[in-house]
Amino acid sequence: MSGPSKQPQRPSEEPDEGTYKVGKKRPPKHTQFQKGVSGNPRGRPRHSQQSKVVSNNLLRDLILAEAREMISVQARGGRVDMPAFQIALRRLRNDACEGNFRAMKLFAELVRTAEQLEREDWGIQIDLVRQYKNEQGPQFDLAQSEGWQEPAQLPHPAHVNPCFESKQIILTGPVDLAEKEIWEMLKLHLRLINDEIEKLKVALLRAPRSRDIPPEIARLENRFERLEQTVPPGWDWQECVTDFDRRYYDSQDVQKDIGSNELRLRPVRPRYEE
Repeated sequence: MSGPSKQPQRPSEEPDEGTYKVGKKRPPKHTQFQKGVSGNPRGRPRHSQQSKVVSNNLLRDLILAEAREMISVQARGGRVDMPAFQIALRRLRNDACEGNFRAMKLFAELVRTAEQLEREDWGIQIDLVRQYKNEQGPQFDLAQSEGWQEPAQLPHPAHVNPCFESKQIILTGPVDLAEKEIWEMLKLHLRLINDEIEKLKVALLRAPRSRDIPPEIARLENRFERLEQTVPPGWDWQECVTDFDRRYYDSQDVQKDIGSNELRLRPVRPRYEE
């Protein structure tokens, strides 16, 4: 029997120093990477956390600056200035309306996200209003039932109300002491002028031929209309009489102030409760 077949010997993976020739794609052996030895013992340098924060903040500021930049565009009523993001969103909407499937999908996702954020924000505001009314309302109710002076807390809990249609918290009363003083004085003026008009109308019924009463009624009605126009929308000048009203009513300056034109309450827009 013949002996076991001999396997052909493979050439050595590392050529002999004398036979190794340096040339194209054959760098000198002392410059080559050694097997099992890292070419970068220290590893990849790590960036500090502070540099990452600075980089992220810079990128955020740049993105927001570009998105909020005002750009002049042509609209139906002429050229108007719009933020760049609004222009891009409007173009996306137009593409979606024209039947672009990708634009329709992206626009629908943006609308769903915005509606979700709106619902969450509205829920937070409702909770804040409910908490404020539960904490402050009993104190005002107790003061009113006992005839005490109302707490100094502003705004009054009855003046903070949610509008579910516009999803805004509407304030229908003053929010600081200066505004409260003007509001109380304005309410009192309107109430006094209205009472005086009613008295003159009764007097006119008793003396229908009087020539002095009708001009006086017209003057007071004109004064009442001008004052009523300064009442912000949603504010009720017929609400309950406060301690300020009682003190002012007992003063000697009521009749003089009724003819004054100095009362003005700044327009108050709906505000968010923060």
